[in-house]
Amino acid sequence: MRRKKLSFNENPSSLLIPIVSGPKKGEPYLGSTIRHHLNKIAKMFEIKDESGEIYKFTNHAFRHRYGVTLVNNGMSLLHVQKLMAHTSPEMTIIYAQILDKTKRLEWERANQKGAVRLQASGIIVDADFEEQAIEQGLELEWIRHNLDSVRLDHGFCIKSPKVNCSFLEQTMEPPCIKNNCSSFHVDMSFVSYYAEQIIKMESDLLIYKEKSRQRSIEILLPKLQRYKELVQSLLKSGSMMGMSKSSREYTESERN
Repeated sequence: MRRKKLSFNENPSSLLIPIVSGPKKGEPYLGSTIRHHLNKIAKMFEIKDESGEIYKFTNHAFRHRYGVTLVNNGMSLLHVQKLMAHTSPEMTIIYAQILDKTKRLEWERANQKGAVRLQASGIIVDADFEEQAIEQGLELEWIRHNLDSVRLDHGFCIKSPKVNCSFLEQTMEPPCIKNNCSSFHVDMSFVSYYAEQIIKMESDLLIYKEKSRQRSIEILLPKLQRYKELVQSLLKSGSMMGMSKSSREYTESERN
């Protein structure tokens, strides 16, 4: 479907995806038409389900998954409500509840598949989240319901938010890794973050070498090596599990 901008008179309802030509110009597509094109894309790009068959799209599941994705990506609930044409905020809040529940499930699954921590000496060892929480005087149940408050880009800080970080002002780099912080915890849900950082650092190294920026190379190499060690240790511990189809696309009441 090609993109074409229609005037207000041609699209009085301000539809996001109106019919752009023909006698029905400005009207919404039929649900069957949308579903046909989605399944055409699935066949074209070989999008498959868990059993290896070509995925069969339904409009409801697609719309629902799109709403959850918007919330996952940080869009405000008010904007999601308007975009999805929900008559009440309660309908949109379902997506936020799914996001919160999804985060906990993903964290629990990732932790079951292996995690690591740093000893004061810098050695990377296997980690137990509950054990670290007890060491820092935190209840595991509190952490489960407050993941965002302890999550960083590169790992979890299992220390009470009320306690100041001892290393925060010592470096511009993530202080947890540089200082081998005992409160730092990394599981398989962070592998993609480290992989992206490693690719970026390796790209930066090539630029530094071309420009003979030796000092920049000296600063970056230890960090690159450390990140690679963390990834290698995590991969030895296990692999990350994904969400099931029903969890991705339906609410709990819809699945029952």
